[in-house]
Parts: sequence; structure tokens; C-alpha cells
Amino acid sequence: GSFDVVTVDNVTGACRATDYLLRTGRRRLAVLTGPRGVRATEERLEGVYQAAADHGLEPADIPVRFADAFTSESGRQAAGGLLELSVDGLICGNDLLAIGALQAARSRSLSVPDQVAVVGFDDIPPASWVTPRLTTVSQPFEAVARKACDLLLGRMDKRLDHEPSEHLLEPSLIVRESA
Repeated sequence: GSFDVVTVDNVTGACRATDYLLRTGRRRLAVLTGPRGVRATEERLEGVYQAAADHGLEPADIPVRFADAFTSESGRQAAGGLLELSVDGLICGNDLLAIGALQAARSRSLSVPDQVAVVGFDDIPPASWVTPRLTTVSQPFEAVARKACDLLLGRMDKRLDHEPSEHLLEPSLIVRESA
């Protein structure tokens, strides 16, 4: 493109979440994510598949549900069908979907994380308020903002005149009680 991009490495984030679930003994994973065609959705799914492949799982082994929106209500509705498949690990496309999945698990009397582990993505403030507190991929929002400002200021005072570039910043996994 003709502009600088600063974004989070969605593939790495989803890879870390998936690898964590598999290393902690989960074997029947499922993905609950937002609408198809959204860049974050596609990249996070790619990360799940990469990590799963490292553990000998095929994409076909991992059911995926695309929620209508990245909301807790959509998450609650879409998680129901996945929980019926007796999955033991649920990777969610964002924290609101994960919070909806926690509600769906509770309404089915499923214990989180004993019967099903739930992982979100973003580390929004409510992730640490819900019960159980949500294990999630934390986005380095401050680092993204800092880098974007540096690039913008550099362009404005002409220090940066190279081709526009993409900067991927690494997210980290925050382990809490839900997984």
C-alpha cells in the first residue's frame, strides 16, 4: 500500500494460545471466531492451524464457528453448537466472544477450565473481571500507538522518506483461570 501499517501479529498470537492449550493436555479444540473475510479472523485462524499442525492435528480436526459479530451475545449463541461437540478447548477470536462462550458453558453446567478451557484475544479490561478470569492474548496497544506516532512524526518532518512498510508487533499470552 501507500502508507505505513502498524499492527499486531495475529498469527503469532493465535499460535501461542493454541500451543498453550495443546501443551496443557487439551486435544479436542474448536475455534469460535468473528465474521469471515475479516483480516483478524483469517490471520488468527491461520495461527490456530499452524500450532495445531506442530502437534499433529489437521484443520479438519478443529471445528470452526463464525459468529455474526464480535460480541458476547453472538459468542454465547455460536458457542452452544461447539460445546455440544464435547470440545475441551475453545479458542475465541476476541474476548467478547470468549465471555459469551463462558456464559454458554455455564448455562450447560460445564466447568471452566476443568471440562472446557476458554481462551480469548485482546485482553480488554473485562477479561480480568469475569469469572473465571479469562486467559487471553494481550495486544501491545501502547507499543502499537508509540510506533505509529514515531512513523507519523518521521514522515511529517521528512526523516522517513523510504517506501511505506508494515510493522508487526508481538502479542503475549496472559494466563488466567479460564485455561
